[in-house]
Amino acid sequence: MSKKRSLVEQHMPPPVHTSVVLPMRGLCPLEDAITDFDRRNMTLYTLLLIAEEDGTGIEEIASEILHFDLRTNRAWAIRVTLSYLQRARWVHDQIFPTLG
Repeated sequence: MSKKRSLVEQHMPPPVHTSVVLPMRGLCPLEDAITDFDRRNMTLYTLLLIAEEDGTGIEEIASEILHFDLRTNRAWAIRVTLSYLQRARWVHDQIFPTLG
């Protein structure tokens, strides 16, 4: 029987090791509905939005959060990072619509 993790532990990102390369290398889906892809990436979306709000630059997000090597293919890394940020914003707006 596995030990139940606390709510905080459930929402903490996994430890990051410099040798880890995240398997994502493509652009985010463009569906007008929240997908399984989005559900699997909610923690990542949250980290991206927090980093963006804190003023972290796109290159730093690409290298430090998404683990891209900017020396290899900077243009693709930035494009994918922008795709994830755009999707994170969209998902956030779907879950937390502006009350007006």
